[in-house]
Amino acid sequence: MRFFVGLCFIFSLCCCTSYAQEALKPQKFEYQVFTKGVNQIDKAELFILMEGAYYIAQYDDSASEEIGGSTTSVMDPTTKMRICYDTKSDSIFTYGIMKSVHPEGVIICEKREKIQWKLMDSTQIINGHTCKLATGRFRGRNYIAWYDPQLKTKAIGPWKLHGLPGIIVYAYDEENYISFKLIKHQLIPNDEAPNLRIDTNLAMVSRAEHRAYQEKVFKRMKNVDAPEGFTIKIDVKVEHLERN
Repeated sequence: MRFFVGLCFIFSLCCCTSYAQEALKPQKFEYQVFTKGVNQIDKAELFILMEGAYYIAQYDDSASEEIGGSTTSVMDPTTKMRICYDTKSDSIFTYGIMKSVHPEGVIICEKREKIQWKLMDSTQIINGHTCKLATGRFRGRNYIAWYDPQLKTKAIGPWKLHGLPGIIVYAYDEENYISFKLIKHQLIPNDEAPNLRIDTNLAMVSRAEHRAYQEKVFKRMKNVDAPEGFTIKIDVKVEHLERN
């Protein structure tokens, strides 16, 4: 009997050790993201690492302009949204653009703002995940989120949504402006995980500074003057995901 108990203890210890080792491995979550705004995000990836998380989304930064009656689409398909979570400092760092001030780019710094989630009793199976429902308000938008409590991570991501007791499987705002849907989850080798090191060569600015710069650029684009004999109409749609 003692021998049997000893075997059970060893087996249990091995299982716990194996689970702990698996939990320490980097995790990759792939999302399908849709937004009604000017920028259409097709795919995003969230990497959960020991020291934090890294979120990267590929999207088209586009606007249309009419010059002399013809319409041209101005697009940069290489544009990426990159967000780093640093769990030690409880901060979020986003790579941004301020071309006329810092042509090489900037790092937008902010403290993680707590989202007051309301956890609900509703349960739904989404893409094979048994999810629980939560609602919360974040920077001017009301979000509905379905999360998997079995996939416990650092409660961060996708994008800047965070604070739930499980990974977000499906989330959207009540106006259907943006949505995030988990399509794939996997453990990855350490050498495939992104480096969370922030580029200290770039200027660091606050979120308020970057937002003020964007407003100035949009205003300048709307007020552009056409050369004599030409008419220029630039359609600049300004819709902030973060309203405040």
